[in-house]
Amino acid sequence: MPKETFYNLPTDKKKRILDAASEEIVRVPASEMSINKIIQRADISRGSFYQYFDDKHDLIQYMLSDYINVLKDGIRDSLQVCKGDIFAAVSRVLDGVIVLGGDERNQQGMKNIIGEADKNECTLDFILNLQNEIVEILVKGTDRTLLKNDEDGELILLARLLFLLLKNAAAECLHDISHADRVRAEFLGQLEMIKRGTEKGKIDV
Repeated sequence: MPKETFYNLPTDKKKRILDAASEEIVRVPASEMSINKIIQRADISRGSFYQYFDDKHDLIQYMLSDYINVLKDGIRDSLQVCKGDIFAAVSRVLDGVIVLGGDERNQQGMKNIIGEADKNECTLDFILNLQNEIVEILVKGTDRTLLKNDEDGELILLARLLFLLLKNAAAECLHDISHADRVRAEFLGQLEMIKRGTEKGKIDV
């Protein structure tokens, strides 16, 4: 993550650096990002860059955290709107991802920064830690009275499963937004299959 010197920068200079990095991540996958192009666009020296970040991957993690924070806020909001219904909440989150991915720049940027996370061990560890945070948000915001089994272990497993399905569906939509309708339909079908075994009060006919 950024060094203290970055956080102490004037707002306009921080924005200039992040805007330059955003332009670069739209242009190429994360592994191919050029520090030279970023510092040229941001009008800073290479030495200044390393005063703010340890390396390129440090900057990528910071940018990735922005995407993840948007996702986390979306999950919290969806759980509130859906009154603790974890199934309705993750469905609503996927709809939000699809809307966001409808913007070509958003789609390309998210695909380039998230799609190559497994190429860098530090970034992958960073994502895995954040995934645990998201599962915790799902568990905390779920109304357990809606489920047959409200034990902690069962709910954690359910949250992990739903997040995995959500992540895969979102990644497929971002890869090619034209597949969004099919992906959404398949995702809802997967949720229904799980609900029949977990949702309280449902009787199979």
